[in-house]
Amino acid sequence: MRVKHQFRPSGQWALEDRIALSHVSAIVDRAAPAPTGLRATFTGRYNATPAGIPGGESQLTLSGSARVPGLGNAKIAGTLASNPSLPPSSTNTHGIFTLIARKAGGNIVTEVTGPTTDLTSRTPTSTQLNYTVLAAPPKLASLIGTQGVATLSLKPRLRNSPVGGPVSGQFTLRVVQS
Repeated sequence: MRVKHQFRPSGQWALEDRIALSHVSAIVDRAAPAPTGLRATFTGRYNATPAGIPGGESQLTLSGSARVPGLGNAKIAGTLASNPSLPPSSTNTHGIFTLIARKAGGNIVTEVTGPTTDLTSRTPTSTQLNYTVLAAPPKLASLIGTQGVATLSLKPRLRNSPVGGPVSGQFTLRVVQS
């Protein structure tokens, strides 16, 4: 004769806790995906002022825009400072840039450093800068701490600008994430 065995659990449990929900449709967030490799070319205008005192820092403010893959239209704004009177250093040029992209859900803040450069040069210049992402919105939190390289090219416009005075013009900033 055959003995029938029946399973009787000793505790409370629900079958729903133990099934795979492979047949349930997932809700997908339509937010902008985090860029895996940030590449963009920003263009815009800049204003640079020479140091107010001998041995002081010159300042440059810039504002521009670009179309960033995965983020759409983005704006950039920031300030750089450099002291060309100091001995050469890889961090004599320093500043903060803020990237503003509506699809990102907030601002991306980067710290920028680079070699000494004359921000008030009256001839076109190009400087390689290193950046580190300091802050990003929750959708792009994976970018925090990432580093990259950017090339800043300045093309001054010298209409009625006295030597040693403020300089303004157009800039191009090519950004590549490492």
